[in-house]
Amino acid sequence: MPAGTAIIMSDNRPPIMEQMAVRASTGESGGTSSSSSAITLSYPALAFALNAVYACRHGYDVLYYQMGSHQCSHTLQGVRHASYCKLPAIAHALSLGYETVTFVDSDSFFRTRNASVPAIIKQYSPPALLMAASLNGRRDVAAA
Repeated sequence: MPAGTAIIMSDNRPPIMEQMAVRASTGESGGTSSSSSAITLSYPALAFALNAVYACRHGYDVLYYQMGSHQCSHTLQGVRHASYCKLPAIAHALSLGYETVTFVDSDSFFRTRNASVPAIIKQYSPPALLMAASLNGRRDVAAA
């Protein structure tokens, strides 16, 4: 079982646009007259690539959940808004054994590439007490 940090992203689009990658590998310009072989990525594909580089730099795993539609289905509550899809993705990653799970929207990326997830959380956390409920219901208090 994994025991580390997972960066999670989800979207209904693939993380890398296959058509663009095929054009780049075959030398097709896709209708442009540019002689450059540079790949143009959509914003979500670029965000995925930047987050993958960030994760690699820090030894994290990237889990990308590609949804079949703009909605999620819940066994008890039926069809849910796409924002609900974050919760099953986080639950699934935790069930795989990750100690830390960080969900990043599919159009977002880490600007501070040198800082780890704990360092970023510490930097932006309010100077107050943090409370966490354990699975057995006991509350632990720690100074931030």
